[in-house]
Order: sequence, then C-alpha cells, then structure tokens
Amino acid sequence: MRQKIENYIKCLGAALLTAAVALLSGCVDEELPDNRDLDYGYVQFRLLKETQASPASKAEVPELDYLSDASKVKVTLQGAGGQLISQTLVLSAADKEAAEFGLRSDKLRLLAGEYTIASFTLYDGTDEPLYSGMPDSGNQSLNVIPGGLVSSDLHVSVTPRGKVRFTLTKNMDSFASVPQTKGREGKEYIFEQIAKLDVSVLREGTVEPVEITGLECDFSIHFEDNGDDTDGFQTSTVSCDSLVALEAGNYSVVSYQVYDEDDQLLEAIDSDDDDFKESLFTVGDNMTSDAKVYVTLYESDAYLIDNYALKKIWEELDGENWSYRGQTYNTGCNWNFKKDPDLWSYQPGVQVHPNGRVAYLDLSGFGIKGEMPKEIGNLTELIELYLGTHSDNAVSVGGSSMGASARQASHFYTPKSAADREAERKGYKDEYISSRYQQYQMSPICALSLRLHGLTSPAASSYDGLTTEELFAAGARDIDRKDLSAKPMDVAPGVMYNGLVSLPAEIGNLKRLEKLSIANSPIESFGGADFGGLENLTDLEIYNCPNIKEFPDLSTLPKLTTLNLSYIVSDNPESIKEEDVREAIARMSTGAASRSLQMFYCNNNGLTAFPKALGDFADLAMVDFSANEITSLPDMEGKFDPSELYLQNNMIASIENERNFCDADILTTISLANNRLDHVPDLFRPLAGIQMSSIDLSYNRITEFTFPADLGADGDFAYVVTFNLGGNSIKTFPKDFFNHCEVSYIIMSDCDLEEIPEGTFDAKYTESLISIDMQFNRLKEFPIDFNATSVPYLYGVDVSSNAFTDVPVGFLSCRGLTVLGFRGQRADSGERCFRTWPSLLYQHTGLRAFYAGSNDIRTVSAGQLSPTIFHVEIADNPNIYFDASDICQAWMQGEYNLYYDKTQNIINCEAMLQ
Repeated sequence: MRQKIENYIKCLGAALLTAAVALLSGCVDEELPDNRDLDYGYVQFRLLKETQASPASKAEVPELDYLSDASKVKVTLQGAGGQLISQTLVLSAADKEAAEFGLRSDKLRLLAGEYTIASFTLYDGTDEPLYSGMPDSGNQSLNVIPGGLVSSDLHVSVTPRGKVRFTLTKNMDSFASVPQTKGREGKEYIFEQIAKLDVSVLREGTVEPVEITGLECDFSIHFEDNGDDTDGFQTSTVSCDSLVALEAGNYSVVSYQVYDEDDQLLEAIDSDDDDFKESLFTVGDNMTSDAKVYVTLYESDAYLIDNYALKKIWEELDGENWSYRGQTYNTGCNWNFKKDPDLWSYQPGVQVHPNGRVAYLDLSGFGIKGEMPKEIGNLTELIELYLGTHSDNAVSVGGSSMGASARQASHFYTPKSAADREAERKGYKDEYISSRYQQYQMSPICALSLRLHGLTSPAASSYDGLTTEELFAAGARDIDRKDLSAKPMDVAPGVMYNGLVSLPAEIGNLKRLEKLSIANSPIESFGGADFGGLENLTDLEIYNCPNIKEFPDLSTLPKLTTLNLSYIVSDNPESIKEEDVREAIARMSTGAASRSLQMFYCNNNGLTAFPKALGDFADLAMVDFSANEITSLPDMEGKFDPSELYLQNNMIASIENERNFCDADILTTISLANNRLDHVPDLFRPLAGIQMSSIDLSYNRITEFTFPADLGADGDFAYVVTFNLGGNSIKTFPKDFFNHCEVSYIIMSDCDLEEIPEGTFDAKYTESLISIDMQFNRLKEFPIDFNATSVPYLYGVDVSSNAFTDVPVGFLSCRGLTVLGFRGQRADSGERCFRTWPSLLYQHTGLRAFYAGSNDIRTVSAGQLSPTIFHVEIADNPNIYFDASDICQAWMQGEYNLYYDKTQNIINCEAMLQ
C-alpha cells in the first residue's frame, strides 16, 4: 500500500513539472516593452547647396565642385551637458543628377534632448575629406524627441550649375524676295543633314570657352511658334537630344561645327565670320535652359534655287487647283508652300539628293495644267521626271479620277545601280506587256496539272492568284480563255489625264536625267529642246500624247535603253502621222541611239508597215509593235535579232522572207496572235538548239499546218516550251509535228480539230510533252501510239468539249498523267455521247483529278473510285447513279473534293445531300 502511494506522488509531481515548463515556455515567447527606447530619438541630416536665399555656412574650403562627390558626412554635436559627440553617416540620393538637389544621411540614434551642431566634414568614396563647414546660424540647434525623428539641413558651398539643351535654328535674316547672289563658301548642305554638333560657349567674365563635342541631333518639321496658331506656317529645327551641364552664368555661343551621320564635317563657323549670328543664354543653378545655335542659310545655294524652281513650276501648272488621286499620298493633297523656303522640297512627289538638290519629280496624279516653265531647267541634278506615265490614273482635266501607281514616298532619293535599273526595266516590261497582252491561256485543267508538279507557264499565269481548290473548281466551269487573256487598258487612249501643253527648250539642261515619262497629255510642243543634251537619259516614255505637232530628235541620245512611243498618232490633222513615227525611227537608226536601245514599245500608232530600219539597231532585244495596222513583215536581211517580239493585234498576212526575218537562235518569245496568217511561218528553226519560251499564233487564219520541203524527214522546225495555235481552223493535226517540233505545252483548243493521225506520237520528240490542251474541237479518238512509252512525262490532258464516247485507253496507260479533262462530250447531233465511267480509272496511281461533268454518265459503282484521285467532277450528269461509299469518309474529312449536284442520285453518303 505504501508503495502505491509513493508511485502516485511521483506521477503527480511529474505532471505538475510538465505543466510548469509549458507555462514558462509561453512566457518566454511574449515580448515585453523595452523601456530604454523611451529615452531615445533620431536625427537625419539633409545636405543642400547654398543659395543666395540661404545663410552662408562657414566653410573651411571654398566650395565643392559637385554635391554628388560627397559620399559620407561626419557630424560633431555638443550635448546640453557640454559633451561632444561625433558620428560618420552615409549619404545617398537616387542618382548623381538628383544628388545636386540634395543628399540625405542615414538616421542617427541619440538620447532625447537639446543638441548643438558644432561642425561637419564631407568625405568622398575613398574616405578622403572634401569639405569642412559649420552650420548656418539659424540651423545650429536641434531637439531630439523621444521616439521621434528630427531633420536638420546642412548647407554646402557648391559650384552652381544648370543644364542646357541646344537647338539649331535657321538664320534667314538676309532672305529677300529675290535670291541673294552671295553664297556659301565650301560644301553646300541642307538642314536635315545635320546629325552631330560641336559647340563652344563663353561664360561672361571668363576668357576660356567651354567646348562641347559630339552632341547627337534630331531634325524635325513643326509649326512655327510665333503666337499664331491659325496660320499653319511650318519651320524646322535640329535639336540636340542630350542635356549639357554648365556652371551657372550668362553665356554666348562663339563657334560651332556641324557633321552629317557619317561624321563628315558640313560646316565650321565662329564669331569672326560675317554671317555668324550671336546667341545669348543664361544658365541658372539646378535649372534647365534652352540655347539656340543659329545656322545661316543662303538663298543662292543650289538646293534653294531648286526649291524656288519647284514653286515656279507649281504656280505655272495651275498648282492652286492640284488635287492628288493615287495610292502613294493622301487623296486630294496638294503642295504646300506655307513653310520656310528650305522646306519647299518637302512635297509629295519630290525626292532629293543628300545635298538637297531635287533628284526625283513625279507630277503624275495631280492634274497639272499649262506650259512647263523654263525653271525646270534649273533642276540640273534631276534623275527621274514623271509628267504622267502609261499607268497614270490621275485626275483628268475633264474631272474624272482613277487610281494611281504607287511610288516610294520618301524625302531622300535612293540612288539606283545598273542592276537596279535593269530590274526596273524588267518590271516595267512585265507590267506593261501584261496590261496589253497576255498570251492565250491554257485551260485551268492543264494549269492544275502544272500546279500539282510545281511548274509554271506564262500560258497559265491568269490562274496564279487561285488556290489549288479554286483552280480545281475553275476547271469545272466553262471559261472563255480570251476573256482570261484580255486585261483592261490602264488608261483610255486619247483621254487626257493631265493638261500639260508644252515643254521648254531648257529641258535639255537636265544632263543627269535618266528617266523621263510624258503621258496622257495634250502636249503639242517640246520647245525646240535639244534632246541630245540629255546625255544620261536611259528610259523615255511618250505615251498617249496624240496632239504632238513636231517630234523631237531622239537619235543623239547616247544611252537610250528603253523607249515607249505609243498612242501618239491620232486623227488630229495638225498632229504627227504614222510616217513621222517611221521617219523618227529611221533617224534613230543612224544615230547614237541605235547603239544603245534595247527595248522599244510602239503600240497603237496606226503603223501600216513594219519599220525595216529596226534591223539597224545593234542591241534591240525586246520589240513591241502590237496593236497597229501592219499588213506584212519585210525582209530584214538577217539583221533583226530580238529575243522578244510582240506583233499581236495587227493585220499581218504575209512575211516577205520568213527565214531571214529574225534570228531564231536569239528569239525566245514571239506573239503573232490575232493576225491574218494562213500558215505557220518558218521563223523558228533552232539552228543552235536553244529552246524558245513561247510561240503564240492563236487566232489567225491558219487552216493547214505543213512543214517546209527543205526540212526533210526529221529536221527541227521549233524547239519551244509553249506552242499556241488555239483559235485557228486546223482540222487535221500534222502527223510529223513531233518529228520537227520539241514542245512541252501545246495549246490547240478551238481549232475545229477532227483528226490526229495514227503514228503522230511515234516520233522523236514526244517524250518532251507535258500537257495537251485540245478543248472545243471535234475529236472522237486518239491514236493508239499515244501511250506511256511515247509520252512518259505527260501530266495534263484536256479534251473537254469534243466528241469522245470513251476515254482512250492510252490516256489511262500514262502513269504520269495527273489531271484529265473529259467534260462536255457531244456527238455531231449535239447529244451527250460519253456515258460509261472508265472501269480502270481507280487503278491509276498517278491521277489526282478527273473532270467528267456535263456528260451522260449512267453508273459509278462501288469499287470504281479511288481516294487518291481526290479531285473529281461529275456535275451536270442528270442520269448518274453514283455510289460514294469508296470516298465518303475522305470527303467528310475534307481530304476529297467532289464537284457534283445535290439533285443527282448519290448513295451511301447521306452527308453529301444535306
């Protein structure tokens, strides 16, 4: 029993001990107030620059250079009992610039009470003393409050400084209504060229200038700050983007140097120069001031003479009524001369050289009217001049408007290399030729076959903007290819789109001019100008100017490369006639131009004879005499060798000496489309084996294609990518065609073709054949020798709108065949004659598209379709029974294109009928 009581006591004692420990632990975690802090407070010192408003401190050194030089302050205090306390504190500010407006020390903990500041010392970052001083008489005492913070200011003698922003301002004090004769000595430059500034300034009371270098500058045009917000007058300045620190005081600018962006010196001016304009400014302590540097402009500088010429041109060409219509600038905009004269070149359609001289002037689109003033001759650095272009769509004098061709909208002209100019000429040719002529297009079915193999052709260019799906859909429609080939003219011939009536003789002063375009204008006279003075002119366009009374002599132009003389002959009895054009060409053929001219456009001038003088031009590579009234081509005696020749839309019925007309080994493209030829001319024999790009003989009167007797059994007649005979009336395909012609794409649609003889494809050049377009003929069968062996690389065949009753076996044997067009087969009676779906079609592994619309197909059973032939057209087959089970899943997943009618009897794919 006793033992149990002892054990109970032991357990109770252990429990009480545990509870006591837990209680004591809780007491340790609770914070108790430190009564000692009730006797302390804090003081923080703020160091400020001495100002005239602040009492002077008693400094042991004269002054600091910069307040930011101080990193620490040592403060000595005297307590109420006379004891001295010294403490060193760290100083801080947001940055060096902010430091000049004041520094703050760390907080100092002191016993509450009254203190007197005895002295302070400033140290730099290496603890070297900088400055020793005593407090101001009014700031010697401070009272530290228990638990509080008191601030005390210490004033430091610091050299007073402020910031300056320099702005270059134009000095035009000497400008008069008539330009002065005195000019700038040395290099001319324009205000916008200034990119850097060096400037020297002198503080009042000193003799040594302060030199400031390398200030970067920004040019800006803005409204003049003259207190009138309504006049809209513009000026320009060049502002330095850096603030410069200077000692406070009154200053004057004593010299400056300005540089361009390449650090090339533009001008150096000092106060001894006659045209130096003094500039004064004041720098206040911790203040930002503006200082002007005056740059003198000279009215006699060449670029300002150009600017005055621009204003004269604007005034004389009815500038008040100009209203721009185009794509490059704001619609309705005009030139604006409510600005400083040096800004007069900042106009839409004007670009300048770096020295400010006018390099590019485009007045197209503004509706100019009147006589060009003689001041045009002052623009002696002009490189390009456009007084309308063939694609000009400016406001017509009569008031109608069109859209304009876009040009580079930049103030500074970009110099063009020879390669740049060549690229421009090619672009001009492509754009001009395509606006007037695009060869008769192959069917969209053949174009699709090329697309699926990554091939292109000018004869398929009308489809370039279509996606593959859109091109597939186009093949399922009846398209008039003549409509595809035709494009609207850029301007209406004979309609004036500006009112320019003459050019002055001074146009001959433009020695650097490289490009000149005069277009869509009632111009009558060139003022007797000597075009021979245009010694650098390479590109000349005189287009749609039917009122010209006297043609300028172009024979002396030594660098003329591209010439466009189109729409310049009219019914006006006083204007030039076709014989004047031929005479001008004959004159050029004997002059300097005959050695340089490479591209010659001469359209719609009513020429009845092809100028034989063209054979005397040494390097003529592209000739476009389309849309005239030429009836025959002369014997050019083997001297005519262009690479591109466009003679479409004439009345040519004969060629005097076909073999001697042009050099077939240089010729790459020829168009004789829409003429009156009754046979295929012997123009193309490739003696050197060089492949031509295109031969277009479409829409002539050719009824029979026979080869010259001297060609022999296998002589070469043509080696060409695209041979176009569409729109003629050739009932029988020449059996020996592929023995004499190596062709990739042949177009013979709409030719009344009835027969292709057996053996036609058993020939030496059939392997080159890639596509055949023979739509809209009367073919009923293909020769059996048309097969995989004879045409192994055949991709596309379109024999739609013929008279086939079955798909020829040879078509499906061609494993490379990708697209097959078989639409609209009609018997001679007009009945639909193609009824049986080709049973082996699904086995063709290369076929991707099959067009069989507008026929009378009766049954397409399960197992006769292949998902790999993923473009199929069956629309307008009214009696069809079509089992879609083979392709339904692919169609629903968007992997199969079926062109059909929802009214047709389609089974096993309900989704197609929804």
